[in-house]
Amino acid sequence: MSLWCRILSGVLLICSSVYAGEVYIIGTADLHGNIWNLAKLAPVFRRYPEAVKVDGGDSLQGNYAVTELCGNPVIGALNYLNYDVWVPGNHEFEFRQSDFERWAKDFRGTILGAQWQYGSYRPAGHTVIRRGKYRIGLIGLSESGMAAKQHLVPELKWQDEMSSLRQAVTALKQEKCHAVILVCHIALRGSYGEIYRLLQAFPEIDAVISGHSHREHYGDQISGRVVAQAASHGRSAVLLTLHFGDDEVLEYTTSRLLFPDGARDKTLVQIARRAERAVYKRAEKYYGDFPDAGYFGNIAAGVLRQAVGADAALVSFNEKYFRCRMTGRSLFDLFPFGNRLVTVTMDAAELRRWGVRYEAPPRRCFVSIAPEISGSRVKVVMSDFLCTRIPELKNAEVEVLPVFERETIAGQLEKLLSGTIL
Repeated sequence: MSLWCRILSGVLLICSSVYAGEVYIIGTADLHGNIWNLAKLAPVFRRYPEAVKVDGGDSLQGNYAVTELCGNPVIGALNYLNYDVWVPGNHEFEFRQSDFERWAKDFRGTILGAQWQYGSYRPAGHTVIRRGKYRIGLIGLSESGMAAKQHLVPELKWQDEMSSLRQAVTALKQEKCHAVILVCHIALRGSYGEIYRLLQAFPEIDAVISGHSHREHYGDQISGRVVAQAASHGRSAVLLTLHFGDDEVLEYTTSRLLFPDGARDKTLVQIARRAERAVYKRAEKYYGDFPDAGYFGNIAAGVLRQAVGADAALVSFNEKYFRCRMTGRSLFDLFPFGNRLVTVTMDAAELRRWGVRYEAPPRRCFVSIAPEISGSRVKVVMSDFLCTRIPELKNAEVEVLPVFERETIAGQLEKLLSGTIL
């Protein structure tokens, strides 16, 4: 054997010994329906054909076409890329229980959510995935703040993270996993401080792939464990590498970010284009021209009040997205979230003072009050999101309505502009 052959053989032997003890995990989060950027990442994913692929939620909501199609295009994209795990985020709960049930049937991987149940639908809390001789346990946690919204989403049942993790970790111990990974829609630098607290309590967790804040973290060290997070909208992905020794024990974990490189994947481009074509007529449907955001906001508050039959209505949106020519797509830009509508019973005099207190742009409230109000107590309709953001309503009497803000405002504006209502 020549010298060069011996050198090449030695290099191949070293490479094979290194890679034999590694397992890759690719993670995304906060895609918000951006299949176009996911198409840019797909060629990079193929460099790691055996990688476990996970998504940390807020995947199906935020893009007009994807949201109108109830998230189905993204489920198709995740299936095409052979994702193993999907953990729903807080924005997924703006869809209905029936949508969750359909996603569970259509998604070829496993939907994880250890601490919640949505109506009769309950996802798995954990799963085990094999890669070669290694058994990788994965636990899914959705956004911690959803626990505070249970009274606004009656069919949602939420359990605290500590007890949920304890059950999942105990189960994975019995499975004799070589590593345990937490995939969560909980921000690494969020206001809850949840990840630090959870890792302190559970040394069995070897690494975390997080989401929710839209910020990149290539791999922070918390309590000796790697915590990594991809950028939002598919602008990057996490590559977590688990390094095992000869005794099949996890020795250490490394992480880095993957960025788009080269042309988009043609199949994912087709999925994105089909979604946009399917809703094109609705997206370009013309609602009318409005001179400014204030005029539109007052109209929107008025039609919402009439639609629900409340004494008053509060409407809020970010004025930087306002366009004078109002179409289905531009209306979505103003009201992208499927917030539930609630009525709040409050003092009439206090309501009138709100017209001044919450009128500062860019996220000012627009108030519509009926011409005649009898009595000192009034019912005010608003989104559940707005209700949770107004401190004075912390202990208010709230009734949840079985309708969604975006659908109601869009539908009522359409009727108004076509002359059906005045």
